[in-house]
Amino acid sequence: MLIPSLQNDYPSYFAWGPLVFSSATSDFIGGFSRGGGRNLMGYLGMRGSPLVRRLGEKPAFDGERLVVVSSPFFPHKLSKGYSNPTAETVKTVNGIAIKNLEHLVEVLRDAKSEFVRIEFDSRSSEALVFPRAEMLAATDEILTDNGVRSQGSADMLAIWNAQPAH
Repeated sequence: MLIPSLQNDYPSYFAWGPLVFSSATSDFIGGFSRGGGRNLMGYLGMRGSPLVRRLGEKPAFDGERLVVVSSPFFPHKLSKGYSNPTAETVKTVNGIAIKNLEHLVEVLRDAKSEFVRIEFDSRSSEALVFPRAEMLAATDEILTDNGVRSQGSADMLAIWNAQPAH
């Protein structure tokens, strides 16, 4: 399934500046439908979010997974002025269509532009534009300030720390 269950496993994740990304799972979506979360599911549906629109579908291509912002921004000046992106599904980074979480980490790792633009796959979503160098410099400080021990799960850190493809 495009949006699989974790099956009692831990989710892969990756933090970049004040953002945390993960693959969409049925467990993540299920958290919205408990305890009044129906309003959020209705809101996501109204906005055409693939979390609702593509629920129950098979991947369109081998390796396709939806990538979501899995939590509110960590507090930091880089996120000032932006709306809470929790549950937004990443569509593109610098115009590159994102295939899965691994691909997102590769695209962020290999980015060389002054700014990184993240666009989401829903109606009326706000694009996020960040100065790349400042995001890289701020990540460790943000994680430390918020008691987060690791920038990502082991599988995502292996990609982040690998040599960029040429």
